[in-house]
Amino acid sequence: MGEGDNVSIFNHAWLPGSDNYRLSRPIDNCTLEYVAEIIDSNTREWREKLISNTFNAVDVGAILRIPLAAIPQEDEVAWKGEPSGVFLVQSAYKLLQMDWFEWLTWAFDNCSNPQRRMICVSLWVLWTERNKASSGIVAKNRRGRVIASRATIYENVDLAFAAEAHACLEAVKMGLEMKENKIFIEGDSISVIRKCTSKSRDKSEICSIIHDIKTIKREFKSIKFQHVHRTVNNLVDIIATDNLKQRKGFYLEGAVPSHAVKTLEDEWIREPD
Repeated sequence: MGEGDNVSIFNHAWLPGSDNYRLSRPIDNCTLEYVAEIIDSNTREWREKLISNTFNAVDVGAILRIPLAAIPQEDEVAWKGEPSGVFLVQSAYKLLQMDWFEWLTWAFDNCSNPQRRMICVSLWVLWTERNKASSGIVAKNRRGRVIASRATIYENVDLAFAAEAHACLEAVKMGLEMKENKIFIEGDSISVIRKCTSKSRDKSEICSIIHDIKTIKREFKSIKFQHVHRTVNNLVDIIATDNLKQRKGFYLEGAVPSHAVKTLEDEWIREPD
């Protein structure tokens, strides 16, 4: 989603996570026409009050989960069947596969009552947690000394790699805030790292976040992105996971949370030689 000037609210497929990427039901007597009308052009945020008063709860949630670029960009047409936004050969196979609703219908027809209750409880847990995400960042100098750490909680995030993209954006912003002209960013999502280094315009569902990263990175004299294995990023993952449980973020200068260090040390002890 870019500025929304060319995206029709009722005639275009623009709503990820909904049936056919469209509104779940028509809205009577609605004077709104384009998506740009429900975006605050000054803050680059969704006009939540207008959206809540206009659309039903399901559509409101779907709209607010769409990330908006802080720096305006043009709207882009993308293939909805792939996270990359590009149609691939494998996309055709996916269209032939059973969707989750068909599976759920089968499960309720064939499972016992206790099994059905277990499915319902599991889906409820997934539903209540699925739109929350957290990122962890640890900034170090050339000698490897920690100069700052940060954790941020995000609402209305329902894609795993969207959370990874948010973390990368936070890292770029953090470098800018610290007035560094050369930064080196490591991440364990190879997809996000590739998008940040690609010269082509991204068309995925996180294109707005990638757009902001690429725009801000021009402010640095030198900036490099590198993919690392998740085991290398253990401390960052612990910070993100712990703060998601605590439902709060933080910013520390010259240190990382002691509880995160303790958890990492405990993991080292448990690991076999």
